[in-house]
Amino acid sequence: MNLGLTMRWGYSALQFNGTSYAHFPSGLLNNMKSFTFEATILSTTPTGTILCNASMGTGVYFNFSISGGYLYFEALNNNQKWFHVTSTTLLSLQEWHQVAVTFDSDRQLITLYQDGVEAGSTAVQGVPYQAIPLHTYIGVGKTQTSTGYQKFFNGQMARVAIWKSARSVFEIVEDALAIIPPPARTTDLVLWTDFTEMPTEDRSGNAIEISYSTPPPSYVYSIPSVGVTENGAIDCGVYPDYNFGGYHPYTIEGWFNPSSTADLAVLVAFEKDLHWQYYIQYDKLNQRIIAKRNSDGQAIYSKEQITEGRFYHFAVSYNGDTKMMSLYVNGNLQTAEYFPGGVANVAQGRLILGGIGFTGYFQNVRLWKDCLDQAELRQWILNDVITDPRLVANFDFTTTPPMDSMGHTVQLLGDAANMMATTTLELADRKAQLGVSMPINSSYFNNVEEKPLPPPTVIKPADQPKLSSAVHKEKTFTDLVSFWKLDEEKQNAFREVFEKAYAQAEGMLSENENLRKVYTRTDENGRTKIIYHDLRGDTLIYDRPIGEVTDCTIWWITFTFAISVKFLGIFLPLPVFSPYNQIPTKIFNLVVRNAKLLAKITALVGTTISVASGLGIITEMHREKVLWPILKFLIVSAGWFGLTAILTRAFTLATGIVAAEILAKFIVWAAQLTKLSLEYNGNCGKLAEKAAQG
Repeated sequence: MNLGLTMRWGYSALQFNGTSYAHFPSGLLNNMKSFTFEATILSTTPTGTILCNASMGTGVYFNFSISGGYLYFEALNNNQKWFHVTSTTLLSLQEWHQVAVTFDSDRQLITLYQDGVEAGSTAVQGVPYQAIPLHTYIGVGKTQTSTGYQKFFNGQMARVAIWKSARSVFEIVEDALAIIPPPARTTDLVLWTDFTEMPTEDRSGNAIEISYSTPPPSYVYSIPSVGVTENGAIDCGVYPDYNFGGYHPYTIEGWFNPSSTADLAVLVAFEKDLHWQYYIQYDKLNQRIIAKRNSDGQAIYSKEQITEGRFYHFAVSYNGDTKMMSLYVNGNLQTAEYFPGGVANVAQGRLILGGIGFTGYFQNVRLWKDCLDQAELRQWILNDVITDPRLVANFDFTTTPPMDSMGHTVQLLGDAANMMATTTLELADRKAQLGVSMPINSSYFNNVEEKPLPPPTVIKPADQPKLSSAVHKEKTFTDLVSFWKLDEEKQNAFREVFEKAYAQAEGMLSENENLRKVYTRTDENGRTKIIYHDLRGDTLIYDRPIGEVTDCTIWWITFTFAISVKFLGIFLPLPVFSPYNQIPTKIFNLVVRNAKLLAKITALVGTTISVASGLGIITEMHREKVLWPILKFLIVSAGWFGLTAILTRAFTLATGIVAAEILAKFIVWAAQLTKLSLEYNGNCGKLAEKAAQG
């Protein structure tokens, strides 16, 4: 069974409707001195059970739930005494959250976490439980003296994990965003169920069988999109680069999920005063796509039947040399016809997506000033573009608000809005081939060679305190206090965390010589190679012919890579991609094209970079909509909600309540940036001197 649901961005999850649940044998939960329960959830009601184990006559051994909108955990200790803890932070509904509860037997402490931040804790006496009878339930609770069920969960769950240890907050964040389970050598992992894949299995290595209620939960597959109603559309604005007049080649392609209240609805239209240049329609009556060129009525039609409620990739291309226009559905050629006439320029033409009764979804639409062949179209169906000289527009409707990486303004008209396009699947369809949630394949990013832009020249290096000196340490603390706007009370609480984190960072840097080097460069066999060293290991990021670019340009490529990709690597493992793809070069080009961002970065080059100033750059990347494309280009399958969560985790640091383990990694990251920064003169000294003279 192939449901045609392999999207660029999307996720599946287990849907609980208030009467269904899952359960598994509890044998491996026996005699856990410490533990961690984790879940990634979207709740639609303020009350519901996440994990529960109970046995009639002996009572509830543990219950991890949402109660009145707050996380709640209760359990019995080995002396049959109750203890419980409630979070201090309200859990918002209809949004994804990562929740966890830990018990640290050494500290005798129960702690709740919500979205990577501690949300409540309490000291306890004794061990919470020793023997766990029967089954543990996911999505439903049980009372102490009844066989009936209560507090059914309503909403979605994407992942549930159980450990025989108290995970740190940093480890909990990593677990939520992990693409695959931890390696088999992780002996304290008890259960790892990922409902973003079908069929769902325990992937901890323990092969715990997961069973379901009757009737069972269902799977829901969700695609972040812009939904368009009959009273709405997407206005992509008036820009001259949308105009492909005469015999100029072009390609228009993207993902859409169609339905309509009219026989003929608009998918894409570029027109002014009812004169249009290219026009793509959804033909509801005949279940097909129609593509037109010019206002003369000549059209081509898709042959594959279009079923409403499913996502399809469409593409229309025009070859100015052969005068052939082609129409593709899901990368398959439908028809190609000879269109001999050129088209008139439509000055001040407006690009509109949706209209005349279209009521479906758009996930992305791209315009190219080239006729892409079938191989390229298939390549970009499931992948995204970093930069490409042929790309005119790259509209991304998975973000809120929608954005175009090429800088065009996008406006949602009428009832058009960001929403999730969902498809519900019965549990009996568990073996449906949904494909990988986000199959970004970085090897695709190498098809168009891209030269790096000229490096910036206006740099004014300054003397700075030596790393790990008392002056540097205090400056780091002061900068963080200022960045997070901590009052005196919070400063006092933060000082203890900071001292521990700074000591940990110094230890990491002193124990690992590679971290202190940041990167290793070799010039051998006609190739320049750059190997980047970080806390997760070594990554080959650059492999190009010797002398292709200057040392200064290589420095800038390395620096922008460190300040963006290696920041993201603090939170989750990133894929090892081929240096031939030029991703670091393309990220450099993406960054230095942005004047505001470049000004902030050049102000830091040649200085000691603190955690606060580094996070300031990340904040600016976020504001200038540069960080989101970099995120997408680098992550393989964290799931859509996981992608957006990375930024959330980063900016929860703004509370100033941060685990020392996380802060230590940020200090190491900032120290590596400093090492690169202070090496600027050695690589770009002539440029700096020239700028000073100018």
